[in-house]
Amino acid sequence: MAMSRRGGNPVERQLELHGEHDLTPAMGLPRVPRAYVPRPRLHHLLDQAVEQAPVVLLVAPAVSGKSTLLAGWQATEASPPMAYVALDAFDDHVVGFWTRVIDALQQLHPGCGEAARAVLGTRDTRRFLDVLLPDLAALDPTVLVIDGL
Repeated sequence: MAMSRRGGNPVERQLELHGEHDLTPAMGLPRVPRAYVPRPRLHHLLDQAVEQAPVVLLVAPAVSGKSTLLAGWQATEASPPMAYVALDAFDDHVVGFWTRVIDALQQLHPGCGEAARAVLGTRDTRRFLDVLLPDLAALDPTVLVIDGL
């Protein structure tokens, strides 16, 4: 990707120029951009989906507005709490992935996954899941967003 004359990533510069730099978060779900168009029909479909299934997969092409849709949904009164993990091309390590998932969940549910984190370093996947799953089952309804899969 070419750099602009003013420095920095040209995509980030465009976002800054349009006041929407928050679409590329380091941590947490992106904020709703100023030019956001509400999508109440899609928000309603998301509400229904999370009520009916323990796992919902939101799939669409890159840059189609998935993160923005979720940020808009999170801003509604009806949305459940959301933990957010942003992945990139370098996130291909199992321990790093689960560490980020636990960190995101702990922002909403302090202590969640702490015992599992201790087991994670041993690379005993079965034991890790045996320790983590009861913590997850005990949570209040929570949406875990894994962006970038």
